[in-house]
Amino acid sequence: MKSDFKLLAILLLLLAVATAARREFAAPQPRHQPARKNTGSSELPVVYVNKEFGFRLNLPQDWKEFSVIQEQWSGKALKPSVHDQVGPQFRIRHPKYTAAQPYEDIPIMVFTRKQWLEIREETLGVSAAPFPPSEIARNSRYVFATPPRFYYDFAKGYEDVLHILSSRPMHTFAPDGNAPHVNLP
Repeated sequence: MKSDFKLLAILLLLLAVATAARREFAAPQPRHQPARKNTGSSELPVVYVNKEFGFRLNLPQDWKEFSVIQEQWSGKALKPSVHDQVGPQFRIRHPKYTAAQPYEDIPIMVFTRKQWLEIREETLGVSAAPFPPSEIARNSRYVFATPPRFYYDFAKGYEDVLHILSSRPMHTFAPDGNAPHVNLP
């Protein structure tokens, strides 16, 4: 009986070793990739260009006929050496957006380099969030960022917007010489 038990234990051990070796040395199985749509060369890219502040934002084809809403952000001085400030903010709106069925916007805050430094030094606050806006890109004059927690409303399309922003869609260039200096104190 004892020898039967030893034989069974040895067989189980060999089976376990053989299974582990097979898994270790087996050829990897190809992973299935989702099919990509053939966009063809006839489709032009969807691009928002802002010459005044010097940036270009590439968008997916389904954002064709997007709209742009210009707003202002406001910042509160957190130290006596800084003043309250305001600056431009753009909302790139998906064409599917309706009042009844909102679709997540792509918000872009525009800061001067000085304002951005004040935000990073925590002398200027532009949000109630415990962390600053997220930088998207910068040029010689401006820093472009998304507001903290902008997608926390979880509106339809927020995952798409996060995917767009993760692809680094913004490219900068020298702003138009006529662009105003944004709200310098």
